[in-house]
Amino acid sequence: MDPKKIYEKVCSRCGERKSIDNFSVDKRNTLKFGRTNTCKVCRVIENREYYYKNRDKILIRFKKYRDKHRRELKIYYKIYREKNREKLSKLAGEWYQKNKEAIKKRNLKYIEVNKEACLERNRLWRIRNKEKIREYNREYRRRKEA
Repeated sequence: MDPKKIYEKVCSRCGERKSIDNFSVDKRNTLKFGRTNTCKVCRVIENREYYYKNRDKILIRFKKYRDKHRRELKIYYKIYREKNREKLSKLAGEWYQKNKEAIKKRNLKYIEVNKEACLERNRLWRIRNKEKIREYNREYRRRKEA
């Protein structure tokens, strides 16, 4: 096989002739360049169809796995968050900017529905943070006078 030559293959699902790069690597298939017999696009479609036909079974299986491996997953995600702190922070900021209005509406709706609980939480916060409030007010007056 000449590495400079562009190889093509026919997808068994859609029947289109495509570049070999459009097929996933499959070590079991040594006849046709070690690639799968369906293109990546068709594989995505197949996987999506399978998921929607078997959604309930798949979700139950995932839940069982999560329940069985709770401790390992907790450790894994903690390490992942530590290693990718900057990336996750950037993504969270971008998501917040995109969804700012929806978040605001959701928060206002929550406050409206849970008005008493919110007022009580605010009252308790003020009681627990008297010194913080005093310091804030001193700083505010100092800035206002300057």
